[in-house]
Amino acid sequence: MVQWKKAKARAAISKTLASMSRQGMSSEGEKGLGSESGQLGEEPSVRMGRADALTKKVKGLMASRKASNLLQSLGGHPMSASRRDGSSYGSMEGDILSASPSMGKSMLSQLELEEMEEDRAEMEKRREREFEEEEEKAAWQQFEEEKEAMKEEQRRREAELTAEIDAAERRHEEAETYAAELESALEEAEEEIEKLNADLTEAQLDYSVLIHALNEFADGRKF
Repeated sequence: MVQWKKAKARAAISKTLASMSRQGMSSEGEKGLGSESGQLGEEPSVRMGRADALTKKVKGLMASRKASNLLQSLGGHPMSASRRDGSSYGSMEGDILSASPSMGKSMLSQLELEEMEEDRAEMEKRREREFEEEEEKAAWQQFEEEKEAMKEEQRRREAELTAEIDAAERRHEEAETYAAELESALEEAEEEIEKLNADLTEAQLDYSVLIHALNEFADGRKF
């Protein structure tokens, strides 16, 4: 897809440059644009018209950032002219220089400044995106840490509640055991009371018999 776009752009640029050449925008015909008026005997309005036409053509090609990026990516054979940073111009840039050396250099310099500004803006956007991503990662990490802390607190609370429930169950079991022991002791006490009552009844009978016998003995001696 990228190769197709590059080929399409090269074809459009080549077509435009060929149209410039057919309209007389050759390097020899444009030398007068870089010199004083009247050196080639042309009217200033003619030269200005050609300059305006070239300006519109080049600005049309460079209107978007994509087109300016294609200037670099679609570069062909290096030209003798070079940029201010020492790198060679691409084939399309070289064609612009051939069409109008003086104006072409000025346009390409302007385009370089625009490219630098676009690169700077793109770098700032990329840094903003990276900063936002870092902030998002930090926020997400903080959220995960807080969520893990909440889970840990929940586990701790659940353990405490489980321990409390276990302790309550143990106390309940102990109370049931103590109640059973009390009930058993009460039953034993009741049995012991019954035995004591039986012994008391038997002792009372024995006492009554003894008193009766003593009375009879006393009566017998009297008579």
